[in-house]
Amino acid sequence: MQYLASIPNPGTTGIPKFLHSDDASLIERWLKAEDRPGYSIYDCPNPLKLGATRHGKDSLLGIIEIFLDIDFRHIAETPEQADEKLQRLLLPPTQLVDSGHGRHPRYRLKELIPCDDPAFERRLCCPGKAYRILRRRFTGAAMVSAQAARHAQFQV
Repeated sequence: MQYLASIPNPGTTGIPKFLHSDDASLIERWLKAEDRPGYSIYDCPNPLKLGATRHGKDSLLGIIEIFLDIDFRHIAETPEQADEKLQRLLLPPTQLVDSGHGRHPRYRLKELIPCDDPAFERRLCCPGKAYRILRRRFTGAAMVSAQAARHAQFQV
């Protein structure tokens, strides 16, 4: 089941719209309708619990994918330099997505880590902690800005 969100960018008036479906033609029509100036489309790569209608830590079934949001506005490197660094990673991403304003290196796990698994809480504590660990490994930066943390919480 895919979970998608169309959210107005800062400065754009409008209401967020959400789609929770496995119907490929419906998803395609929704994406086409929501691909418009002033809006950003996000996906939730991790499955939600049965019956969940909103994304959030309490509604996640588990973690199957972790990814970072590299925004070119917030790094010193040029897009070409960032791409070169991403190509040299020891653990290459499963998928590298061009977000339009940056890159999303995505890592698909071999198996789902259920959120109710005690190991999940011990290892990650929450998706935000996984993000902080990965960010430190990739950038050497220990601190995560509040804006980046909020953005990461939606995407993880």
